[in-house]
Amino acid sequence: TYRDLLTTCISRYEQRLEWLQRGPRRVFGVLEERNVYILVDTSGSMLPSMPFLRAELTAFVREEVAQHCDMFNIVSFNSSAQSWADTMVRVNS
Repeated sequence: TYRDLLTTCISRYEQRLEWLQRGPRRVFGVLEERNVYILVDTSGSMLPSMPFLRAELTAFVREEVAQHCDMFNIVSFNSSAQSWADTMVRVNS
């Protein structure tokens, strides 16, 4: 019936939301590309959040980037930009 289909749809939607809110996906989202640059705001306004961001970024690289990407780099920015590596790095390097 329509009610059963709607209940199933809502249940799947809730499961997807729970999955998206677990781990580093809640901060960085879901990767859809094989080669990514991760941009990190390191300006003064972010200083209070830096320990949280560092932990989430580490988890994101381990759990998402390592499993879903071929190449990546991290670029931090405040008044200027600085990259972690000169070029994109292979994930298995």
